[in-house]
Amino acid sequence: MKNTYSLKENFESTLKSLFHKYKTLDFVVERGFVAHDQLECDSILFVGINPSYNEKVDHKNDSSFYNLLQENNAYQKYFRRFEDISKQVKHKWTHVDLFYFRHTNQKHVYHYLKHNSDTLDFVSEQLAITRSVLEAITPKVIVVSNALARDLFGVTKPAGLGINYSFDDEIGTHRIDEPNSSLHNVPLFFTSMLTGTRALDNGSYERLVWHLKRVLNTQF
Repeated sequence: MKNTYSLKENFESTLKSLFHKYKTLDFVVERGFVAHDQLECDSILFVGINPSYNEKVDHKNDSSFYNLLQENNAYQKYFRRFEDISKQVKHKWTHVDLFYFRHTNQKHVYHYLKHNSDTLDFVSEQLAITRSVLEAITPKVIVVSNALARDLFGVTKPAGLGINYSFDDEIGTHRIDEPNSSLHNVPLFFTSMLTGTRALDNGSYERLVWHLKRVLNTQF
């Protein structure tokens, strides 16, 4: 199996077509998309909601892909704890966002979810891409550290990834329950934000690291 999976190679044309299709939707779509390209397979997967947008630095119609290192990435304010967890549990990591449009205010995601059929189609088509990506990279474990991302991770209406999961008492967290998917039985952790003003307190963070290490290093 490949060590990495290129989102750009597999979905660049799809994303371009998608954003062109909905180009008149609103000002956010005009900004274009951003996505992490070289995703690590068989890794700890951290799931976010969408890329941020800085009006002073970023530009409209500037779709792009970026790559992450296992250590010393730019923007440590966001990626530092991913690196730290990876180091402590001795397992590589990667990161994906559920959506590819650029906006800092998460309320805009709620706007898309509650607005009309066009906005729902716009987010649903992105979630379909993300589900395909998750199945392609076959993560060892998934960490979802955003409340809205948790809501959208499962089978929800009007939009969601369409992934079934249930709590496993033996490992003390959820597992994906999709027998016909490569994601079947993958452990799933739902946590608070790992960084920022509402981040996990130190005690909860230490317990998360311990739990991840146990699940990754123990045969259940």
